[in-house]
Amino acid sequence: MFTKKNKLTSIADTNLQKAAFTKPSRGTSEARDEFQSTKMLKFRCSNELCRFMQSAAFTLAEVLITLAIIGVVAAMTLPTLIANHQKQTYVTGLKKALSVSSNMFKQMQADEGVSDVGSTEIFTKSVLCQSTQDDLDTCMGNTTSVFKRIIPKYLKVLKIVELSDCKTEIQDDAFLDAQNKKLTVYDTPTPFNETYYRDWSNLLAFYTTDGMIYYIVPFRNNWILFIVDINGEKGPNIVGRDIFEFGINNKGKIDMGDIPVWRGTPVVEYLMGNGYNMDY
Repeated sequence: MFTKKNKLTSIADTNLQKAAFTKPSRGTSEARDEFQSTKMLKFRCSNELCRFMQSAAFTLAEVLITLAIIGVVAAMTLPTLIANHQKQTYVTGLKKALSVSSNMFKQMQADEGVSDVGSTEIFTKSVLCQSTQDDLDTCMGNTTSVFKRIIPKYLKVLKIVELSDCKTEIQDDAFLDAQNKKLTVYDTPTPFNETYYRDWSNLLAFYTTDGMIYYIVPFRNNWILFIVDINGEKGPNIVGRDIFEFGINNKGKIDMGDIPVWRGTPVVEYLMGNGYNMDY
């Protein structure tokens, strides 16, 4: 039962709680001293926190030294990281070009309903060399009309350029030393139509929507040569970096065939056998 005594006790408790959170009046010296002590305690705590924070902070010299170390490490590692990333980009482009080229001939075979790739129109209606490279000028004939008509059915072609207009500068005289994992480039940038490829008068360049250039030329009666620049006219335009040579045989398979031996180990052959790791 709530009595008068309980009511007075409750009122006293409430007043005490208010006094604890209220700045005391000037007339109460003890309460005022207690209030000042509380303020000093809070002030001391704040100073201790400040001292801790100051002791934990870095000096300007320490910050500058740390930034300098980070800069040195970045300067040492970034070029390697960028080069490795670029090599991976080249290899990814090569794998795509190999897949597109091989599937193109398989699709031709399916569309024409013939028994093998060698029986497709692009093989049978192109005048191809029968023997050695010495016969190139006389045996290759005019295959451009056949290629212009058939290839765009299977590649997403933006434009077709004939050899005389292939003026992108490339470096095609490259030697891959697979044993020592070293690619040596001997020549200076030269217009495509003035390089080693200049003898192939019926070569065509197919610029595709994915930014690649497929230079395609019939080379033997069972082999068609591809020179693929996986990033188009962008640099470095070096055989073995962003330019790759390979062939498609009359079975529709990737075939190194007549890739010039004076270039050392055929780059595509090496990469395919090395897990597509461009470690040279």
